[in-house]
Amino acid sequence: MSHEQVVYLAELTVFDPALGAEKVLRYSSGQGFITGGGDSPPHTYYAPRIKQPIDVTRDLFSTGATSGATRVGYGDLVLINPDGELDGLLDYAFDGRELNIFRYGGEGHPHYSDFTLVIAATMTQAEFSTNSVTVKVRDRQYELTIPLQPRKYAGTNVLPNGLEGVAADLRGKVKPVCYGVVKNISPPIVNTSKLVFQVNDSAVLSVDVVYDRGVALTRGTSYASEADLLNDALAPAAGTFKDYPAGGYFRVGTAPTGLVTADVTQGATAADRTAGQIFIALLNRAADNNAFFTSAAQVLPVTDTGDTFVTDTGATLAAGGRWSDADIIALDAANPAVLGFWTDEEMKLAQVVDLVASTVGAWWGVDRNGVFRIERLTAPDGVPVAVFTANDMKRPPERVAVNDEWRGLPVYRQVIRWGKNYAVQPTDIAASVTDARRAYLAQEWREAVATDTSIQRKNLLAPSVEEESLFTVEADAQAEASRRLGLRGIRRDRFELFVPLTDDTAKIDLGKVIEFSYPRYGLAVEGSAAGALFRVLGVAPNGRERSLRLNVWGRPTGSGNLVTGTSDFFVTDTGEYLLTGAA
Repeated sequence: MSHEQVVYLAELTVFDPALGAEKVLRYSSGQGFITGGGDSPPHTYYAPRIKQPIDVTRDLFSTGATSGATRVGYGDLVLINPDGELDGLLDYAFDGRELNIFRYGGEGHPHYSDFTLVIAATMTQAEFSTNSVTVKVRDRQYELTIPLQPRKYAGTNVLPNGLEGVAADLRGKVKPVCYGVVKNISPPIVNTSKLVFQVNDSAVLSVDVVYDRGVALTRGTSYASEADLLNDALAPAAGTFKDYPAGGYFRVGTAPTGLVTADVTQGATAADRTAGQIFIALLNRAADNNAFFTSAAQVLPVTDTGDTFVTDTGATLAAGGRWSDADIIALDAANPAVLGFWTDEEMKLAQVVDLVASTVGAWWGVDRNGVFRIERLTAPDGVPVAVFTANDMKRPPERVAVNDEWRGLPVYRQVIRWGKNYAVQPTDIAASVTDARRAYLAQEWREAVATDTSIQRKNLLAPSVEEESLFTVEADAQAEASRRLGLRGIRRDRFELFVPLTDDTAKIDLGKVIEFSYPRYGLAVEGSAAGALFRVLGVAPNGRERSLRLNVWGRPTGSGNLVTGTSDFFVTDTGEYLLTGAA
């Protein structure tokens, strides 16, 4: 007689020093599992070692927030080892490699194809105790917690030659990184003899303007090669500059009298400078900077099919370091604004992705398939991926505080800071600089403001929210300020739902929209079974308890219909009849 069961499978990619190569370890919960002959992989044994299936808590932002830096998911996979059979794994390397967890819930012996992928994650380390092995797990977002810029100046110039600085000035400092359009940056001088500066560690479209103490130098022709850049016979004339876009350099013709700054454009066209395109560029940078970001199994020739990729052998996978093309297309359509970012300081790559995403009001992360996602946070709408009523929940929903700086109060004023001046110059400016230019140089930011004072009539403590951005055009910043005010100018609530963990609910992922109804908190219109739409901000599965905690955010429906009571029925303001719950 068949019976319902829940089985988990784990596939861990590790480095075996004896082989000098990677291999896959396979384990199961329950009594063990052998794949069938028609499965892929066929006749493969999954040893019964899983004590605790992976429970990675994942949130779009810090717990309870609806903005800010995204959060890496954390969890553990616990394998039983009282017999010491797994002790040999002590010498294996787990860190930075792929872990896939699959789940099956049903009757009878499943086929491998019946399993649902719970999460594609990455591992940091394995901890060994007397009776167990605990594998520390992070979602793939963790792979971006690496330096933005690993390349540093060697300080090896033998002046007047070289572009690496000397030991006394640049040795060990990171090289600058530039995306989009930036204004008044203060780039490092990489050759003090030839007066060469570097604005980016790779190509730019152009160095648009160079300033000395706020005075614009005359632009000369661009260099065609690094050799030309360093050729004194081709040096710029006094009071001028020449750029070498392919290398990210420029050279000035006169020794500076003060601070040298520049305006720079990176990216071939405006369409290459959007949040979506810079997001892609940063993921590609991660692949270049981190050898483990894309494992050997994930660089097979692939065909893009949206959220997943199909290898040349026909297997479907979430490709390492890849992203959802659908997300990029949608984000660029929703906000095609030109952004700008520049730094010559140590930063984590994930920090810059946070800046890019937050500029356009988006969240970014990794879905359960291991695909990098980026979507603008909007009010919940559309067709929900799941619908819950009170009878579907393991316990009543909990209304919890919104953890943004404004604590869930409606916002009456939204400020977006834009057009960053990367080198603020309140003093040491040449006398010939205009008053307008002086005013610009003295301020780091410009501001776009959206205000609705009517909100303060109801909410006396309604806050003003100020946020920095990478916008380069005022109109783009103003549009985003207005959009955020519309999103935040009304009360939206956060709830925690506890539902059974099934194959269907396990598919609910970050950013998705669900619907739920409950006879409190205005979560169902009176006389209707319809619930309210909420966006999923956090997911926390519990494999042992077979439960799923959802952190959701939205606006209760309340008793919003204008109705007139007529015994067992209500009549809406449009003249429609609505059956009451009592009837």
